[in-house]
Amino acid sequence: IAFLSLFLYSCAQEYRLEGGPKDNEKPKIKHSIPKNKSVNFKGDRLIIEFDEFIKVNALASEILINPPLKEKPKLKYNNKRIEILFQEELRKNTTYTINFGTAISDITEGNKADDLNFVFSTGEEIDSLTMSGNIKDAFTHQAEKDIFVMLYGGPYDSIPYVEKPHYLTKTDVNGNFKFNNLSA
Repeated sequence: IAFLSLFLYSCAQEYRLEGGPKDNEKPKIKHSIPKNKSVNFKGDRLIIEFDEFIKVNALASEILINPPLKEKPKLKYNNKRIEILFQEELRKNTTYTINFGTAISDITEGNKADDLNFVFSTGEEIDSLTMSGNIKDAFTHQAEKDIFVMLYGGPYDSIPYVEKPHYLTKTDVNGNFKFNNLSA
């Protein structure tokens, strides 16, 4: 009996659980419908599933869709999944780029997926032109962050007042901006 009780006592030792190494990985796209960079898209929704549980913060204000849509899409999200339901018919032969800004992070450590872009085309190919630049304050020569930069298709001076931009982006903390997947 003494041996058995000593054996049982030594088996039931309490240890503090360490939890493993710290998670430093950003959420990544595991699966999507359609696939990222797909062509000939004909649907009315995108479904994006991530490799880990996500937390979504201000998705409606952070998301940038190029070219911009007339009506904001409906956004649904839970656990590891985001669904974007378009409220209008998408343009034919157009490459769309969706930038999620800093809205998506993992649920454990808050690692932001700040460079997450999703690209698809309603035509036969993905447009591949780029344009980049830098915005500085004219008086202080300091970089301007979070400034909207817009591209229009027409040569008219009053076009920003009467028409939505064809492409839209924001500057980063260093004042840099970049447009990807532009059409000719």
